Amino acid sequence: MRRSIPISVLLAVLVASTAAAQSRYLPENRSGYGVAGQFQFNDLQSVIGIDLGMSLRGRFDASLALGWVDLDRAVIGTGGGGFAVSPAIRYTFLRPTQTGGLGVELDARYERGSYTSDPLDAISRRVVATHTSAGVTAFWRIHSSAKFNLYPSVGVSWVRSELTLGGDDLFGPEENFAWEFGLAFLADRRVVIAPAVVLIDGETTQALRIGLVLPGT
Repeated sequence: MRRSIPISVLLAVLVASTAAAQSRYLPENRSGYGVAGQFQFNDLQSVIGIDLGMSLRGRFDASLALGWVDLDRAVIGTGGGGFAVSPAIRYTFLRPTQTGGLGVELDARYERGSYTSDPLDAISRRVVATHTSAGVTAFWRIHSSAKFNLYPSVGVSWVRSELTLGGDDLFGPEENFAWEFGLAFLADRRVVIAPAVVLIDGETTQALRIGLVLPGT
């Protein structure tokens, strides 16, 4: 089994985490909700996911990401795949003004994924991956018009990963740093399109996130 399995499974849900911040796109002191779909891929897997979240006063975010994962046969054998769930919290430490400027976000996330394959099914076993991360993201709000804004960003996260097979330790714990580079487009103050690239331990993952931000009170 490849040494990079914890990294590849990690990227299934965490890769687009910084693009999930609803507060980034809301006016200051305004609460709201967000829903988004995302597609991600690298050499070892492809992922289709959904992210549901809420923002409190444009500062505090809470979200839950779900991912359906298709794994390359080199990871855990033919027919490999599974499901991952990842709750997260986020705080916008520094907000840009309505006309633009620098913003800074702090976030923490936990992920648990369960994966199987044809060889593992034959012995009634599953691989369970757990990941914990904490990071910081800097972004810049570029005000183009009343209905269109750009948000280039760069983030770095500390990540701790571990794998088990049928309750027995398989690999880890391992610690790494992940770098994420993104460019989000906000149209009509509601529609978010956010491509991103994540680099971690020699692996490169590309992602595309499309969602809606729904302002509340």
